[in-house]
Amino acid sequence: MPKTSLAAQILHNSLELPVVHFDRQGNSLEQLSAESAYPHSMHNRTEQLCLSGDTPDRPVIRTLEYGETFIVLPESSGELLHKWTIIGPFQLSIHGLPYIDANSSSLPLPVISQKKATHYAQLAMYMLYGKELELSDVAFENSGETPLEAPNVSESSLSRSLSNQREELRLHHPSDWSQEMMRYIKEGRAADLSLWFTDFNRAKLGTTSIRSPLRNQINLAICGITLATHAAIEGGVHAEIAYTLSDLYIQQAEACSNDGEISKVIYQCYFDLVERVRDNQLLRYSKVINLCREYIYNHIYEAPSLSELAAIVNLHPEYLSKQFKKEVGVPLGVYIGQERIEEAKKLLLYSELSLTDICSRLKFNDQSHFIKNFRKHTGCTPKQFRSRGYSV
Repeated sequence: MPKTSLAAQILHNSLELPVVHFDRQGNSLEQLSAESAYPHSMHNRTEQLCLSGDTPDRPVIRTLEYGETFIVLPESSGELLHKWTIIGPFQLSIHGLPYIDANSSSLPLPVISQKKATHYAQLAMYMLYGKELELSDVAFENSGETPLEAPNVSESSLSRSLSNQREELRLHHPSDWSQEMMRYIKEGRAADLSLWFTDFNRAKLGTTSIRSPLRNQINLAICGITLATHAAIEGGVHAEIAYTLSDLYIQQAEACSNDGEISKVIYQCYFDLVERVRDNQLLRYSKVINLCREYIYNHIYEAPSLSELAAIVNLHPEYLSKQFKKEVGVPLGVYIGQERIEEAKKLLLYSELSLTDICSRLKFNDQSHFIKNFRKHTGCTPKQFRSRGYSV
């Protein structure tokens, strides 16, 4: 087997992408691909891929109108271009998100980042032609209608969108809605996350693609998975584990064909992460502290005291107090207060109990004391919290 053919075979097997050689007339000299692996025949598009104006021995990463991207390697004989090696198609991603919806076909394309595509081009030039290139020698070119570097959004476009959204009441969820989700994951609070999902409505998350409703939902899922991943890392999940899970769930989202499948992926991702945080917490705290935390959670309506907890775990109250602060990071009394406020928030959001009833149930001294503590933890009054637009 000739050296070039062997190199092309290795590239095809390693990158898992089609590799085809074309001559000046657009004839295929050698093909290492599965034709069914891409939606639009490469052979019918050689005029877009193999351009006479290409710079010899300089790779081009070329994106066509359907969003398909190819690595184009022009080869010269003397001063004339006589062969092009084409690697692809794949879907280019920018800043971690697919650049354009190229999945309108029955088979999705692999998604490859700009950085990785550049390295592929650099590797291919060296293996096929023995040319050592700098990353800056690889050019990017878009033959479609959408530029790779999108222009800034104009003030007029922003104003029109805001006007239409407010007129039709298509408002985004408040920012603290997503922050609440992240906090539940970060703290390993699966039960609270489950309640949060009762208000989960992706219609309020905005529009990221006007060309494809499915692409819009996938993009929103990717955004949510990214936020949840960072929350899990802050909650103690090993970064590499969290990022790998994120990649896998994003790949699942990319393969979805309807809204129901996307919802299932989001749900599985969030609860996978929150359970990992929870497991990490159980490993992080001693058995005694975990017993205290569980008892506080189960008896929050009884206002558990330090002496009561110390008796349950058979430790001196002063020692338990010091150990609790050492492991959890806050004094026991502060932790119990935080848990009471969190329970109050759930009652405000998911019940019709009055402030007086909530105050009484959670054993606050009086309503004034309740409001003061609630404001200290949340920055707003219980009434303001309830009236922010959540269904109860």
